[in-house]
Amino acid sequence: MNGELNCEKFITHQFDGLEHVNDAIDALHSGKCLRSVIHISKVDQEFAPKCEILENKKVAGGHLKRVKHHSEVNNCDMTFSVYIPEEIRGE
Repeated sequence: MNGELNCEKFITHQFDGLEHVNDAIDALHSGKCLRSVIHISKVDQEFAPKCEILENKKVAGGHLKRVKHHSEVNNCDMTFSVYIPEEIRGE
């Protein structure tokens, strides 16, 4: 895996258009959404940012990963954390 994390399999909801930002927030607050993506414009997937795993800790029957990617829009590195329950790690 070379220190990269494929985030695609953790996206549970996708929305087309910025006008759906409140729908994305509602999905997250509902507890049924792990990660929501709002597509503001169509972008070729080959330009999607690569994520680098900075830290991986075993926590509460799963793994907590701290991840970094470079944001072209913000012109800086961005970090986020994702919890991956043990039962989906093998997928």
